[in-house]
This record gives sequence, structure tokens and C-alpha cells, in this order.
Amino acid sequence: MGNNDRSGIFPPTTQTHLVYIFERSGTDMTHRKRLFLCFTVALLYGIPLLHGQTLPPVNTASTIDITAEDLAVHLHWLASDDLEGRGTGTVGDSLARSYIAREFAHYGLKPAGENGAFEQAFQVVTSVELRGENSLAISGGASQGRLSVYEDYVPCGFSASGSAKGGIVFAGYGLSLPRMGYDDYRGIDVRGKIVIVADGHPGGDDTTSPFTAIATARGKALFAREAGAVALLIVETGHGPFSLRYDNSPQDAGILAVRIARNIAESLLSAAGKGYLPVLDSIRATKSPRSFALEGFSCELTVHLARRVSGTANVLGLVEGTDTVLRQQVFVVGAHFDHLGWGNENSRLRDSVPMIHNGADDNASGTSGMLEIAQYFSRHPLRRSVLFVGFAAEEMGALGSTYWLEHPTIPTERIASMVNLDMIGHLNDSTRHLNIQGVGTSPGFEGIVRRANRRFGFTVTTIAGGTGSSDQSPFCLRGIPVLFFFTDLHTDYHLPSDDFEKINLPGTETVVRYVSDVLRALDSTDEKPAYTRVESKERRPVRPAAVYVGTIPDFGSTVEGFKISGVSPGSPAEKAGLKAGDVIVAFGDTNVKNIYDYMNALSLHKAGESVPVVVLRGEETLTVTVHLEKK
Repeated sequence: MGNNDRSGIFPPTTQTHLVYIFERSGTDMTHRKRLFLCFTVALLYGIPLLHGQTLPPVNTASTIDITAEDLAVHLHWLASDDLEGRGTGTVGDSLARSYIAREFAHYGLKPAGENGAFEQAFQVVTSVELRGENSLAISGGASQGRLSVYEDYVPCGFSASGSAKGGIVFAGYGLSLPRMGYDDYRGIDVRGKIVIVADGHPGGDDTTSPFTAIATARGKALFAREAGAVALLIVETGHGPFSLRYDNSPQDAGILAVRIARNIAESLLSAAGKGYLPVLDSIRATKSPRSFALEGFSCELTVHLARRVSGTANVLGLVEGTDTVLRQQVFVVGAHFDHLGWGNENSRLRDSVPMIHNGADDNASGTSGMLEIAQYFSRHPLRRSVLFVGFAAEEMGALGSTYWLEHPTIPTERIASMVNLDMIGHLNDSTRHLNIQGVGTSPGFEGIVRRANRRFGFTVTTIAGGTGSSDQSPFCLRGIPVLFFFTDLHTDYHLPSDDFEKINLPGTETVVRYVSDVLRALDSTDEKPAYTRVESKERRPVRPAAVYVGTIPDFGSTVEGFKISGVSPGSPAEKAGLKAGDVIVAFGDTNVKNIYDYMNALSLHKAGESVPVVVLRGEETLTVTVHLEKK
């Protein structure tokens, strides 16, 4: 929510704000305990928490056993419209955190966040918005035209802020790909100019075209910036109104950029004696650029964007182990509770009308499973301790798990293994197919999951590596053994249709029971699981590229450049000496200001090439050579 107001008896969030009350209550521990009791009662019995919203009553029919009925109660609430898709930094996000903290307290888990609370708060950039002056005017001859924001144009969410003025150059599709024999900037000078380019690429609707991977708005911004343009106008395929959207990267593109309606471009080129659509038809037919300056026309542009920083939190509860020695070791059982809210750039819905994305499978299912395991082990503890974590902001790039590892509330050397549940609600009753990732990250993991499966009879597909697209990945990159349970993608993935009614509750119960058995099997050995490096190319790409490097993005970084949180074992990045924390500022001939510049740069190269890469490592600047491999 981003609300740090400490006034009032119960500030409008959950355990993190209880710390503020404790701070104000002095050092009297009895008084603090009374306050904690009052707060717990508020959570348990549904006292209003946020803007009139309340939590549902505690499920008094809940049993210690893992059951489909108990899972249904968690899932029905977490995936309800009341939480509006649990978008990071929203009221729904806070309600989900409050619910998890309330359940942890009800089960008797020890708070394991910050300052004796269940929550560990942190902030993320969640959106962009217009601030101050935003204007766009195009002039030519005796005419002057000021366009209307949202109706005729809208700034791109990745635009830099500032003002620019200059002549206009039409640069086709705005691509500079000389190695592919295509360059819209060849033979024209755009330095100090405003560049207008078409959306899409010369391949038209052909999704297999080699232009597809690079012809993004971010890619066009990179080419315009590198060519010396001061601003970029991208022509939409349709007409307004337009919406301002955030692409989950806190870094701007280093150039002013806006989207304009097609009729604006048609009028502009018509006044210049050209036909907008005929020019594009010619480019697509010949695969040859047709770029030209619009003599006598100029543009003046001002963009002021503000990136909204919102508060969220991980939710952490601890069940202490029974063995006086082994209890110092900790299993982490995690599941992310966030989803896409009303839809964002990660949604697969291509509709102008926002819709709630309830994320029942992604990941109310995993969160519900984590809660059921927490309740079960609260009464049947293992020899080792278990830290249960509801991770925030996974959909934005595993930000919550990354933040916890950078600011751990228990020493990370105590972690024996991390078990992650993400999308476990769509078990197919016919195939009983279950994916388990990370079985190669410690000796014996493969055997443990196979033996535990004798009771359940899943059709298990195991993957050795642990650096896939969820919260286990940051743990694996830090040398911690991981297991990731996942019932696979489906047609409702990242769509508003991922609803409670689609969940296979008996199947989910079986998966959760299986995970609890795997945890008990992991705990049966006296030796702490040893980490094993797995040479694999499993990674979370931002979008397709033709080559493999093996860098793991730090999605939450706000520094200029492409900061990496780690490298895949045996990858070209590791062989070149790249390390976690490095910031790539140049890749070959491309200056890199953000993750998208980096991905675009990859698309300009081929497997087998050796590319110089400029890296900032602390106060040092160094150049390494990366030998690119085929994906």
C-alpha cells in the first residue's frame, strides 16, 4: 500500500504496522503482550483492516489434516473478486498478507518477519503515471496542431521524462539490423530529430519472421536512441483512446517515447505528399526500407512520468523443530500470493477493458497448500525447523524471494532446502502428471521424490535444475538445494478465467499431501542436504532471443544498465567470469541502459560469436568476452 502513517490505534495494514504500536508502547513487555493479543483478536475475528474490508471468519471446522475442504476455504477467499487479483501494492495484496498472517497466528507459528512481526516489508515500483506537463504538438507549413493525451497519443510507460523539439524523420519500422540485411536508419540522419516509426515489422503477421524478436517498442526505442534521435513516436495500428501501461521495469529507455494514433501518422505523411499505408506495403513487399525526412515539419514534445512506488511484504512464520541440534537447520516452504490484479503487461488478455485476474491456480493454489502444510506441521513438527513464507511480487520477477535472500530474517546458512509450490491446482485426473524441478540440486533428491510417490502414483516429470521461473530460483542461485512442485501450464494461465471453479480440489489435496511426505523424508536423514550444481540452460527469459548467455536478471534493480542476480552453472556467462551483482552497461556495440536493451542486444548476435561485454563490478569497470551458444 505504501502507507507509512503511524497514527491511530491500528494502522491500516497488518503485522508490520504492529511494530509501530510496539515502538510507541515503550519497553513494558506486559503492555506489548496485551497489544499483541488485541491485534491477534482483530485478525481472528474479522475486525475491519483496510478501507472497510474485513477478513473472513476463521474456519472453525478446519482440521489439522490436509483436506480438500480446508484448501477450498483458503482458495475461495484468496481467489475471490474481493481481493481484485492481489496485484502487488494494492488493497487486495494487503488483504492476502493479512489473511496469511492471521492463519499463521491461528496455527501458533512464531512470527519470523521483521521486529517480531509476521511481515517483512519492502517497496517496489508498481506503475507509472503522468505528472506535470505532458504535451505533443506537430507543426508544418502554416498549420499548428496540439494533440490530446490519451485521445491522440500517450507516453510509453518506459519513456524518459523531459522535453524535445526537432524536425521529423519517418524511419519505417524503426529497426536497425544490418546483419539481417535490413536497416531503417541507413542513409538518413536522425541526430537531434524526432523519429516516427510504425508498430510491427517488415514480416507483417508472420510470427516466425526473424524480425519478431526485436521489433518491440523497447527495441525501437533502443535503435532510435543509438542513432541519435531525441524522441520516438510509435504509430499504433489502431486509433485512440489509449492507456498508460507499465512494463514491470523500473528503468526508462533513455529517450522520450510516445504512441500516436494511426490517423495522426496518415494525416502527417499525406500532408508531406506520402501515403502511410502504401509506404508500409512497399516495405513489407520488398523487405527494403523506405525512410525519409518530412521536410518543413517539426514536433515539440514534453513527457513527465512518475514511477509509483508501493509497499508490499513477505509473510513469514516459523515452526521450530523438535531436535535440539537439528532444529538449527531450516526448511523453507514458500508460495507466492500475488497475481496480476486487473491485468498488466503479463496478462495474456488482449482486451481494452480491464478485468480481474483472480489467479486461483497462480498462485492461490500454492498459497493454500503452503498454509495447509503449515497447519499440519504446527501440530506434527519435524526434527528440523520449517520457515513458511508467503512471497510477494513474484509476478514482477521473484522480487519477494530475492528481497528476503538479500535481507534474510534468519541466517541463510541455516537453510537446509527450499520447497516451492506454484500452480498446483490443475492436476489432470487422467494423466496425474506432476512436474518437480530441482531434483538434481542435491544428491538423493531424485530418489526421495520417487520413493514418496509410491503412495500417490503421480506421473512425475523431474527436472534436474532449479533455476526456473518461480521463487525457488533465487535460492538455487545462492547454492541452496530446491524442489519446485507444479501441475503445469493450462489454457487459463494469466487470464481472467483462472478462477476457483477450475481448481481440482481433490487433486490439489493429493499434491499437498505428497509435498508434506517429501518434507518428512528430507527430514529423516541426519545430514544436511548438500547442494549440487546443475549445468542447465533453464532460465526465465524476458522474451525470445536467438542465443544463450545464462545471465539471471535482477528484475527489481533500479540502476542504469542490466544488473544480474546470478549466472546459470556452466553457461557462457559463468565461463566469461560474470558474477551476481554485475551490471552490464554494454553488449557488443550496444549501450545497455536496462534489461530490454540487453535482450535486444542478444537478438543482434548469433551463436558462435565472441562478444565483448562491459561490466560494472562495484567501483571497477571491466570488459569480458562472452562466447555465445545456441539456445
